[in-house]
Amino acid sequence: MSDPLSIAASIAGVATAGFAVAKGLYRIADGIGSPGVEVRIYGDEIAAFSKVLSQLRTEVQSPRSPQEATKETQDLLEDTVYACDKILQPIKAILLTLSPVLERLEDNKSKLSRFGLRVQWIFSYKEKLLFYRSALNAQQRLLQTLLDLLLLQAAKQTPSQNISIFHISLQHSVEVASRALYGPRDHIPQDVHTVQSVPSLVENGPGVPSQALVPLTDRADGLQLLESRGGPDALAFTQSSPGLSAGDDDELEAMSRQIDQYLDSGGQASIMSIVHDMRIVAPRVLRLVAQQLKSHDVEHMFDHQWERRACLHEDYNFDTEKYAIPSEDPQLDLTLKVASMIKKYKSRDTLFLIYYSSHGIISD
Repeated sequence: MSDPLSIAASIAGVATAGFAVAKGLYRIADGIGSPGVEVRIYGDEIAAFSKVLSQLRTEVQSPRSPQEATKETQDLLEDTVYACDKILQPIKAILLTLSPVLERLEDNKSKLSRFGLRVQWIFSYKEKLLFYRSALNAQQRLLQTLLDLLLLQAAKQTPSQNISIFHISLQHSVEVASRALYGPRDHIPQDVHTVQSVPSLVENGPGVPSQALVPLTDRADGLQLLESRGGPDALAFTQSSPGLSAGDDDELEAMSRQIDQYLDSGGQASIMSIVHDMRIVAPRVLRLVAQQLKSHDVEHMFDHQWERRACLHEDYNFDTEKYAIPSEDPQLDLTLKVASMIKKYKSRDTLFLIYYSSHGIISD
């Protein structure tokens, strides 16, 4: 297990690489104009991913970061960041190919148009690139969940009103991560120990990696449309400009082959290695978060026991004071009895039990 400083250094390295990749993608998108919309979106996603990494690094290095959080999450952080670095490698290699071609074609509008269409197709329908893109988005969800977990654990060291906000944020993050990894569900599995794999990542088998990833399932209609017109390759070859020579096409073909080599450099073994990492890390993250959320609910309940007792005393200020009620309160009967006493003996006109996320309040 690495120490927090080395973990922070690893996070910083991947975050820096991510920001550099995003900057390169923005330059490509600006250079090719309207066909670069998908490239820019990819750049936005990588920039957002890198920002989460930067926030994680700050939190790991923070003096307020609790020792328990460091011990419990170090391995998960290390494994998740390592997987993220592997996912970034193909797009870094692709930029090494695209950037010099863009520089050569910047002054030739017809060639630049053809180049832009080819890049648009690569980023919209290149199956293996879509796999890496979806995998990166899934990893970002896990990183955000780990960040929210660290923030909640740090907040517990100095109790304040913010702890409920961090609790709600962590709940939201784990729900988003669960949907990204396991597909749409009515709720997150309560018993995360039963989660043995990430089925949505591999359900279609090793031959169709990108279609097995949830965030990009909305591309199915577009892929079917292309298949009806001769497949995705038809898009890249039918929209040619009349002013281009065979040599121009040869250059673009060479570029495409180079990109294919980068994407295929690790072959199926690289893709399955990433899937394997995610299948191992994701359940561990969700299990740890489930334990922390359950622990927080119990602690939150005990924190407010004195408030329930205070409500029974004559000197309790019913006009100004409120108290929270966990939604899964094992002493709900006692809570309702207290509420009834408040209403009966203090002549309150109305009593509302208001639930917000996982918490409720009794108030006027």
